[in-house]
Amino acid sequence: MTSRAFGRAEQGQGAGVAEQDQGEQLLTYAELGARLGVSADGARTRAKRTGWPVVPGNDGKARVRVRAGELPEQPPERPPERPAGQPSEQGAITARLLTELRQAQAVRLADLRADLEQARADAELWRTKAEQGRVDAEREQAVNVLLREAMERERDMHRALVDELRARADRLEAELRRPWWRRLIG
Repeated sequence: MTSRAFGRAEQGQGAGVAEQDQGEQLLTYAELGARLGVSADGARTRAKRTGWPVVPGNDGKARVRVRAGELPEQPPERPPERPAGQPSEQGAITARLLTELRQAQAVRLADLRADLEQARADAELWRTKAEQGRVDAEREQAVNVLLREAMERERDMHRALVDELRARADRLEAELRRPWWRRLIG
């Protein structure tokens, strides 16, 4: 030990003591967490976020250098620990709200399923009507084709009859133009 370090040690002013005199403390993450009312991981995160310097301790634990004014004098009160399996009041409220939400969701899901079934039934009804309309249209088209063919046959028959009657009328007219005595002779 140098005489300078020995003199400080004799006076009780090691590095940690001198820093504490300046209003700084060296705390482990667990100690810092206890002072802040958070876990050791929460204290580690807070130290990084606020930029407090971290130094390794002789015992292998990291120590955070914190000014005394930056720490609360009393750690914030934490809610009392509850036995395992016993939900907190907030947990009970959350569970009740989740139950209500699930019930509302089940009702909404049932409504949506009913709407879906109704939509499917409507679609099937419209599909049936469309199919019936297609069948009716095909039937009407077939009837129209048959009627057109029948009308064409009847027209052709009437034309043939008219042609025959015209030919007969022409013959009769020619016969009438002949004098009566020729018609008599033959």
